[in-house]
Amino acid sequence: MLELLTRGIRLSSEQIEAAIVEYGRTLVVPPVSAFSFMDVIEIRNSPSPSWSITMPLWTKEEGRSDLSLELTLVEKGGGFEVEVDDIHVL
Repeated sequence: MLELLTRGIRLSSEQIEAAIVEYGRTLVVPPVSAFSFMDVIEIRNSPSPSWSITMPLWTKEEGRSDLSLELTLVEKGGGFEVEVDDIHVL
């Protein structure tokens, strides 16, 4: 599903899955309060309004984990394009 949202730009579904499998935990949907941990930085001098976002992920085993999702959000055509930059342990 994430690959559909991102159109596989930068990371394919196989690469995303490999990062999660290597981590060895079960991802879960984070609580609403998790979004307060999101780090959002505006990318200046970009041709379109863009932001770099880092978000910790949640697992069934740990709750908030040290695994994080890094993505770029680009405003285009009245919507947004999402590019997953990395999934890694902080």
